Amino acid sequence: MKFPGLLLALAFALNACAQNTTSVTTETTLIPRHAFFHFAQKSAVQISPNGEQVAYIDTEDGRKLVLLHPGEHPPVVVHDSLGAPMEAQWLPSGNLLAVFNRDNSDWLVELNTAGEAVGNDFLWFERIGIVTTTNHGTVIKVVDDIIGMDGCYRLVDGKPEAVPGSKAFDRCYFDDELVLRAGINNTNGGRILYRVDAHGKKHEVASYNWMEGRMAGVFRATGNTLYYSDNKGQDKAVLKALNTNTGAVEVLYECNYADLVYAGATFSNEGMPQAVVAYYEGLERFYLDASIQADFEYIEAQHPGDVSFVNRSADNSKWLIRYMDGGPARYYVYDKTAQHLEFLFTSVPQLDGYTLANRHPIIVEARDGLKLPCSVFLPHGSDADGNGIPDQPLPTVIYPHGGPWVGYLNNSWFANRSMQLLANRGYAVVRAEFRGAQGYGKAFVDAGNKQWGEAMHHDIVDIAQWVVDQNIADESKLGLWGWSYGGYATLAGVTFAPDLFQCGIGMYGVYNLETFLQLPFANNDTWRTRVGEMTTEAGLAQVRKHSPTQHAANIQVPLYLTHGGVDDRTPQSQSDALVAALQQHKKEVIYTVYPDEPHDYRQPGSWVSFWALGEQFLKEHLGGRAQPIGNDLDTGKFEIKAGDAWVKSKQTG
Repeated sequence: MKFPGLLLALAFALNACAQNTTSVTTETTLIPRHAFFHFAQKSAVQISPNGEQVAYIDTEDGRKLVLLHPGEHPPVVVHDSLGAPMEAQWLPSGNLLAVFNRDNSDWLVELNTAGEAVGNDFLWFERIGIVTTTNHGTVIKVVDDIIGMDGCYRLVDGKPEAVPGSKAFDRCYFDDELVLRAGINNTNGGRILYRVDAHGKKHEVASYNWMEGRMAGVFRATGNTLYYSDNKGQDKAVLKALNTNTGAVEVLYECNYADLVYAGATFSNEGMPQAVVAYYEGLERFYLDASIQADFEYIEAQHPGDVSFVNRSADNSKWLIRYMDGGPARYYVYDKTAQHLEFLFTSVPQLDGYTLANRHPIIVEARDGLKLPCSVFLPHGSDADGNGIPDQPLPTVIYPHGGPWVGYLNNSWFANRSMQLLANRGYAVVRAEFRGAQGYGKAFVDAGNKQWGEAMHHDIVDIAQWVVDQNIADESKLGLWGWSYGGYATLAGVTFAPDLFQCGIGMYGVYNLETFLQLPFANNDTWRTRVGEMTTEAGLAQVRKHSPTQHAANIQVPLYLTHGGVDDRTPQSQSDALVAALQQHKKEVIYTVYPDEPHDYRQPGSWVSFWALGEQFLKEHLGGRAQPIGNDLDTGKFEIKAGDAWVKSKQTG
């Protein structure tokens, strides 16, 4: 069965919502920008072995390790790292093993549930990571160039004991008895999987790169069996079992229309695979162990959204699960015996009390018949019967994701927060999927080879036309917005389909393929195969044909561009050159540069100030709502490179 997100139940509705095709007149409360981009979140949530407590990391006013007893007591801060990185795992004893950074070193300490250190033998190195904890102990990963320690170490009586052979791998995998069973080494653009036999000798199992095969993830090692997923030898990523002693590989499960998603697998406490998932029209779960199917069917029926299994108590009586439907994750404890769900919290508490958008799956058929699994966020109150079609066509923003091969996952709050903001402002927001993206098999990826500006662009056009035909979008109020490859897709849209869209917002995109393919990052066979090569006259002509900068004269609509000054993936020169070409042809463009930001903005203030202008830009050209700018431009450090008069008019208007 498929379980698309249909309704976000974070809080109570505040007011009714009404839309029309000429302006947005909704009564829904405007959610402040800072509520979307303030990085206070609850993460690394996990239930204790006894099922009575839940631990998580809270980034509100720093970074804290928090413990709560569901339904009984308020949360208790057991450690405050004052904003420094931190991680923690439950130990079978019921204590917490925590890593926190202090004085530029990582400290490893065992804490009881009162936050008190257990014993006095703390460990500290330049960097420590917890690899695994089982009933047999703990393995840590250490990197300390000063004292010459690196690799994996078992903790024996509080002291690190080197694991033979672990230095040979970038990442190690251990079974429940802490025996090294497998390892991965990263290569230039790929990775190699090794098994470790009973004698401690390593053997290469498979190598992966962008062109021939991809490892989707390693699930777990149990005894001499390693469970993992890859697409080596087939189109889709499938679940495999590897005998680490003999090298024998068995395919356990495959989905014929999408890759299996390693992060969504469910394993028993004994390490046996029980269910795997794929993502197409929402999250779809496939059962290898029928004993858990009734539990998941009950959980999925209680609330809308994709259901994610997080972890469980040692006796399997309590599960920690979360619902994800385009907004913040909602965490619950599931009592398996009583078949009861108890709500804990949302991952983004500053949005509690606001009503967010509904997300609906849509499947768009491209002009050549390829199926494109997309989704649309509709403003609250705009879809009275809940069928995914608003009561009247809406101003619409099409969002092509970055990557293009690997974009943020469908339930990534990093991406969805902007879509929720735009939906709150009265727009239908379409997450557009296109050929070339991973998740749907090799053939789907390969269909995008050298199709930037061609078939990949046509997919975006076909999606835009489909949402118009379905009465989701007002054809006179269509905009594009995206970052990285999505920035390219935005500019390709307004360049090569100049009469379809009314405006575009491009963030740190690739706009001149000829100069981009000469960068060290992109000057390799992968990018030449996927995007284009310039060693022949025909290849160079194709690259130039697909470059928006070289066709700026075609652009007929206003643009808002932004770029980070320390972007090492797509350098600022990509936007600089495009803006120069636009100005040469007297095109309307606003351009802001954030001098301290890399690829994908990191600072909340950068996002808040960016959307403070972005909202005004979209309101002017598509007719949605906008929160007044107020003092939000002061939250980000940026320079106005073009459109200064427009920015000043919006500040004072």
